[in-house]
Amino acid sequence: MVPGQQNLFSLDGHVALVTGASSGLGRRAATVLADAGASVIGVARRADALESWVAEGAGNRAALPADLSDEAGVAAMCEAASGMFGAPDILVHAAGVNLRQPAEDITPDDWQLTQWLNLGAPFFISQALVPAMKERGWGRIVNFASLQTTRAFPSGIAYGASKGGVGQMTRAMAEAWSGDGINTNAIGPGFFPTELTAEEIHRIGLAEVEKIHGEMRTAVMDKVDFDGDLRAFFEFMNSDPRFYFDEPGQLLDGFRALREPVRRGTKPLFHRFPTLDYEIRAIEAFREQSGPGAHYQSPDPDGSRPGVFYVNTYDLSARPSWAMESL
Repeated sequence: MVPGQQNLFSLDGHVALVTGASSGLGRRAATVLADAGASVIGVARRADALESWVAEGAGNRAALPADLSDEAGVAAMCEAASGMFGAPDILVHAAGVNLRQPAEDITPDDWQLTQWLNLGAPFFISQALVPAMKERGWGRIVNFASLQTTRAFPSGIAYGASKGGVGQMTRAMAEAWSGDGINTNAIGPGFFPTELTAEEIHRIGLAEVEKIHGEMRTAVMDKVDFDGDLRAFFEFMNSDPRFYFDEPGQLLDGFRALREPVRRGTKPLFHRFPTLDYEIRAIEAFREQSGPGAHYQSPDPDGSRPGVFYVNTYDLSARPSWAMESL
């Protein structure tokens, strides 16, 4: 750091409360704040992990074990925190939960736990501690959003709903409290290493593979009346004559038959759609051996020429019918 500039980043005289401080991003945030001179209160369920964080570094650090899933205990936790170094004026809400459940498996209790820990607790902790920030005329609140604040992930509907709420809650907190000198922001981390052991990560991976295999059996293998394991099924899909064409014209006709279903499925996804229907043609003979399986040529912007979907009809043994829809 340039000499004389360290004071720009000093948090001497400030008190920070960090939830989820026992591990991961919460622990890192608590450490950085302590290193910058703040008195930091780490909050998490695991007392031993908090104590190890207190012992590993210098500065004013304090452990406050608390289970934030206990809604009734949040007020008591805030009161206890304010008695350690004084009322916190920096809040970092890093605690949270992601149960990673398919929508069909979520129970009301699962939903409530996720919404409370990820969305409810950050608000009510802030609400309890904001009055002291107002008196001081200074406060900082950092919420943890997510990639799922703005996009959907598989088995993430409860978590995604809570993190979408965090994004809007952050804006609303800023609207409500910025006039009192309280800044509220959210950060949306991507993927990062966790405390999961290699064995646990491997177990999760195996469970996901088994889930995919199950979907293959019920959604694909049953559809073609196949009875056997996946290895045999893949060999069947790559060798059975029913999935291949004898003539180039049959392949082109197959794509033409898919044109209307694809059009119906994609039209709602776009604000503007070509007025002319696209054509389906074979890739010219002079470039078919080195050409892709298929490609699309866009229409003229003025609508004078339609788009063209070019299909490679060379080597029909490499053009199975089950690959057509994805192309």
